[in-house]
Amino acid sequence: MNTLSFQAPEYLVKQLEQCAVHFDRSKAYIIRKALEAYLEDMQDVTDAQQIQKSYLPSEALTLAEVKQRLDLS
Repeated sequence: MNTLSFQAPEYLVKQLEQCAVHFDRSKAYIIRKALEAYLEDMQDVTDAQQIQKSYLPSEALTLAEVKQRLDLS
C-alpha cells in the first residue's frame, strides 16, 4: 500500500478521531473507506453524465408506449 499525506482542517481531524474511537477502527481505515466511497460516487456521476450525453429525446417512450410494448395494458 502507498502512503498519502495531506492537511485537514481541525474540525475534520476531530470528527475523524471521534469516528475512529466510536467504531474502534484506525484513522487510516476510516479515511481509506471514505475515499473508496467518494471515488465510487464520482464514478457513478461520470457514468450518469455519459449516459445523459447519449440520451436522445426522440427515442424516449411514454408510459403508455412502455405498457403497450410490455403487453401491460
